[in-house]
Amino acid sequence: MALHTYHRLEDARGLQEWEQTRRGMELWRVTESLYWLEIGREVLGHRLYYITCSKYGSLQGILPLAEVRGLPFGTFLISVPYVNWGGPWAWEYETRKALLDAAIVLAEKRSVQYLEIRGDIENLDGRWTARRGHKVVMLRKLPGREEYLWQEMGCKVRNQIRKGMKMNMDVRVGGAELAGDFYRVYIHNMHYLGTPAYPRAFLRAILKYFADRSEIIVLRKARVSVAGALLLHGNGITEVPLAACLPEYRSSCANMLLYWELMRRAIERGSHWFDFGRCTPGSGNYQFKKQWGAEPLQLTWYYYIRRRGPESMAKEHPRFRRWQSLWKRLPLALAEWFGSYIIRGLPL
Repeated sequence: MALHTYHRLEDARGLQEWEQTRRGMELWRVTESLYWLEIGREVLGHRLYYITCSKYGSLQGILPLAEVRGLPFGTFLISVPYVNWGGPWAWEYETRKALLDAAIVLAEKRSVQYLEIRGDIENLDGRWTARRGHKVVMLRKLPGREEYLWQEMGCKVRNQIRKGMKMNMDVRVGGAELAGDFYRVYIHNMHYLGTPAYPRAFLRAILKYFADRSEIIVLRKARVSVAGALLLHGNGITEVPLAACLPEYRSSCANMLLYWELMRRAIERGSHWFDFGRCTPGSGNYQFKKQWGAEPLQLTWYYYIRRRGPESMAKEHPRFRRWQSLWKRLPLALAEWFGSYIIRGLPL
């Protein structure tokens, strides 16, 4: 077996063909694409490592890694940041082991805090630590028609959707032309939550790389965008990686109407599953997604820890709670500008 490391997808022989093959698989998610690393490199300045394994000139496996670095957090190697799926992609155990061993060597060389593999990998040795149950992905099976989906909703959810409908909001579905409208809602919501937001360029890059797979849905009231989301349509599964609602419109159930429209759109696009995204079990976000009939899929991530473990970087950590209260006090323009520098160093 021959191992090689590349820093750009276009430089690695066979990887683009590998990407196209995976895109043809059943229930392929857009967030499983290698181009998420390219977005991180292009927008956030991440250094990438595509570790490949070949045998007799044929590509046998790949481990994509991003080096996430920023003050005051340190340096991390992650496969793959900002999404839920990563790790080595290989058919044989020996190939996966060779890729993981190479990643450990790289982690030592780059003096990272820890190496994180966002995938369930088998037969690991004592150098690795598994972390389970800290995060889940909320999934809902979709019926074939909108009216069936409505019938499956509980009375409370239907009443909240009706309340949102009474606001007579316009529903807009589009692409890059709605990016500005959605981002204004998103940045206000993140500031309200006390959390740094992805920069505008991050959203634009997603829409560029996945133009045929992405959509933006925006709800407007009197020409003001009050809620919106980014939808990604894979093979039979639709994901919502970004969604937001202006805080002052939550009482009118604009957020409930938004998610109803998102699932309606997923059915229109032929999806059989709706992925609400990652959350912490028992949190308010978890309960919000649970009410729609979503069920948790437990995520198992693996760590090679050099200095400190992932618990120190969890947003539930007390220091991040303190930072949240401070972040909310920043002027919105300053939070948007400064947040783009902070978020590039967070192992999210």
